[in-house]
Amino acid sequence: MTPSLLVDRSGVRTYPRSVEVLTKIFQNIDASYAKAVEITAEMFPEDESKLIERCRDALNGIINHANGENIAIVAHAPCVQALAFVMEGVQSVQDSKLEKWPLGGITKFSREENGKWEMDFYGVTDHMPGEYKEGAGLWSLPCFDK
Repeated sequence: MTPSLLVDRSGVRTYPRSVEVLTKIFQNIDASYAKAVEITAEMFPEDESKLIERCRDALNGIINHANGENIAIVAHAPCVQALAFVMEGVQSVQDSKLEKWPLGGITKFSREENGKWEMDFYGVTDHMPGEYKEGAGLWSLPCFDK
C-alpha cells in the first residue's frame, strides 16, 4: 500500500517493479488483472470487521477474474487469516475452525461441486525452520485468539 516504505535487508529503499517489467521476467503474470478493491486513506484505520469485509471484496474480485482457474494468494497476516475466515463460510468467529495464525503458514482450500469452499489444511508450517513455528499467534486477528 506504501511501496516507498519497502527496504532491503541492508536498509536500502526499494521500489516494486512495474507490471510491464514483471511480465518480461515471469511469463505467467496476468497483466490484464486490475485490483479488486481500491485502497484509499479514508478506509483506515479499520477494525477487524472492516478488514474481513475488505478481504471478502478482494477475494470475490480475484475469483471472478480467475474465471474458474486455480489461484494462489500470497498475503500477509492478518489478511490471510481474514481470507481463510471468508472462505470458511461461517458467520461468526465462534463457529470458525480457525486458530492462532502461524508465521509463514500455508492454508489450502478446495472448491466443492456445490460451490462451497472446503478447508484442506490451515496454517501448515512444516516447510519453515523451527524459530518461525514459535511465532504462532503473533499476527493473528484478536477475534481468533482462542
